[in-house]
Amino acid sequence: MQASVAWDTSTSAKATSTVALDTVAKAAGKLYFGTATDNPELTDKAYATLLNNTMMFGQLTPLNTMKWYATEPEKNVFNFTGGDQIVAIVKATGKIIRGHNLIWHDQLPDWVTNGSWTPETLAPVIETHVRTEASHYAGRIESHSFVTTVPPPGDSWDVINEPLYDNGTMRANVFYKTLDTSYISIALRAAHAADPKAKLYINDYNLESTGPKIDAMVHLVKNLLAAGVPIHGIGFQGHFILGEVSPSQLQTNMERITALGLEVASDGTRY
Repeated sequence: MQASVAWDTSTSAKATSTVALDTVAKAAGKLYFGTATDNPELTDKAYATLLNNTMMFGQLTPLNTMKWYATEPEKNVFNFTGGDQIVAIVKATGKIIRGHNLIWHDQLPDWVTNGSWTPETLAPVIETHVRTEASHYAGRIESHSFVTTVPPPGDSWDVINEPLYDNGTMRANVFYKTLDTSYISIALRAAHAADPKAKLYINDYNLESTGPKIDAMVHLVKNLLAAGVPIHGIGFQGHFILGEVSPSQLQTNMERITALGLEVASDGTRY
């Protein structure tokens, strides 16, 4: 399992495999301890029992079932069965859930990856996909940030996933090659139109250290805000290796985001 945990750099909760992790996290003043999950795993009874344990996990993130290849395998043919299954688990167990994700360079259906696109043809495809999925789940998914300027929970989406290379340049995916950075604002505006109450995130990894990637993310966010594009937070994918993450750098980078009036969420922490 991947873990997602709401934490800060001042305290840490110690847990073993026998400890109820969400209970420990909340006792330490955190919001939750969560995990990613995927539909094929749900048929494993022992796994499902652990997943459904409200003392173990307080939040779930669908690993694959809300991604484009799963939800729109053919143009304008949508399938939300897998995502609905995980949403049903969340509702039945009283957990919270994060929408993940609407736009990513990976796990795209062939018709998107191999299409002969122009800006005029790709932009409405992005809008339709984002609006349809965000509308389907409007009011049904909610999560918390762990560094927040807006306390109440609400629908949360990783609208854009991994738009940057580690050197701070834009990832040369099919969307960027066709639309430049405007694909990001197109997707964020479409998500906001579909679910106006949702918190909309850009999500990426290797943002915990100082360097060109976090600089590029801050620059991107400033440009979006200046253009009036709806964005509410940045997701820090915690692909951490023990001993290689500087807590002070991580805190500084998070504060660079919150200084812009945005939330920060930890998504997919790995140890």
